Amino acid sequence: MSSFSRLRRRALAATLATAGLSLSAVASAQTAPAAPPVPCAADANYHQLDFLIGDWEAFKPDGEKHAETVIAPALDGCVLTFTWQPVKADAQHGTGFFTYSRLRKQLMFLYAGNKGSETAALRSEGKDGDIGLFVEYPSPSGKGTAVRRMGLKLMPDGTIHETQKVSDNGGAFKQTFEAVWKKKQAELGDMGDRP
Repeated sequence: MSSFSRLRRRALAATLATAGLSLSAVASAQTAPAAPPVPCAADANYHQLDFLIGDWEAFKPDGEKHAETVIAPALDGCVLTFTWQPVKADAQHGTGFFTYSRLRKQLMFLYAGNKGSETAALRSEGKDGDIGLFVEYPSPSGKGTAVRRMGLKLMPDGTIHETQKVSDNGGAFKQTFEAVWKKKQAELGDMGDRP
């Protein structure tokens, strides 16, 4: 065999060896397909607000009934639906939902009312029956940002303490709303012991 043929074979062998290394590097760099996400019903993150589930009556601090709200699970445990119905007929009523965002790793709350208002709380803090949801919007002053914190806290007696506080341009939070939610009592017609 001529020296030219030997050189060609060596070059071919080196090329094939390099190609083989490149292919094995590509193959090892590929990862196995991602496991499917855990269903919402089995993911504890989606159940952080389960303490809110039920039919509630919301009362102002002076004891006056302010509204009724219903919170119920939906979409295979991925969402809690929310309805707000004030006592006053001309007051804003609306609907929305709570959910957990796997992308943001945060609870979220979205709401729309019949008077055109909306809420998009995309940031949250807290756990175990004491949650704060944050809404950012342009400051009423026209400069900077205001933040509204909606707090929902489960109290030892089973009621929910709702607060809303606003911070304008990084200032201290000032309370703007407060209510106590009490589970709605079953009406006589709903009691199963009647004939």
